[in-house]
Amino acid sequence: MNGGTALAEGAREVIREHVDELVGQLARIIRDGAAAGAFRAVEPDAAAWAVFWATASFHHPAHAAEWSDPGIDAAFEGVWQLLLEGLRSPGTR
Repeated sequence: MNGGTALAEGAREVIREHVDELVGQLARIIRDGAAAGAFRAVEPDAAAWAVFWATASFHHPAHAAEWSDPGIDAAFEGVWQLLLEGLRSPGTR
């Protein structure tokens, strides 16, 4: 087990709480977007987890070495646009 893995293992509960907070924030954004008519009616918690996992390579420390790649911004933009299109209410296109 390397140092980073050992650290993560020791902080498992703190990490879980942090991830739950991030996913909760995403769920609130999705819920508010649906209430405003900008997003389609989806189950906010399930959609939040989907967004979280779809964007994991852009925020998970295991991918930090990839963040300096010259194409990372374009990759993120592509994922973000795909997510927005999937959430967007048909009437707002």
